Amino acid sequence: MAANHNRKGSFLYLVMTAMAALILLASCGNDPVAANRRNCQRQLKQVWQAIECHREKHGGQYPASLDAIRQEMPGWTAACPGRDGKSDSGGDYFYLNWSELAGKDGKVRDHDPLLYDRRLAHHGGKGICVLRVDGSVRWDKDARWLKRFARERPSLKIPLPE
Repeated sequence: MAANHNRKGSFLYLVMTAMAALILLASCGNDPVAANRRNCQRQLKQVWQAIECHREKHGGQYPASLDAIRQEMPGWTAACPGRDGKSDSGGDYFYLNWSELAGKDGKVRDHDPLLYDRRLAHHGGKGICVLRVDGSVRWDKDARWLKRFARERPSLKIPLPE
């Protein structure tokens, strides 16, 4: 009888755990801000591939501007999937041309920012997506990491999101 009771208890525990997991997954999947953030991160990874193609064709030089990236990626509008409906004339991202900036600072590191959201409001005011030189994409809550980067390397005078 005790073994039968343990089986019922284990089964009930398993069912409750599965239901909790499903509820958690459903709540995460319905968050439009999180979904837009994931789409933005995917888009930035595609942009990195275009930048790398450009660098291969041009002796390791970074594209001079977002327009040069657009030439590598026909159809890309530089619009962040998490934007609030307002877009700047230059697109929704700041681009750092490290071919130019490296001369000011002398170094380019894999974790340096390459492209990032122009506005904090793009992702519900919670932060920005940052594409780094090594192709990784980082979620930066309230742009804290980027602001610290800018303070540590003031000679670069990088623009910060509003």
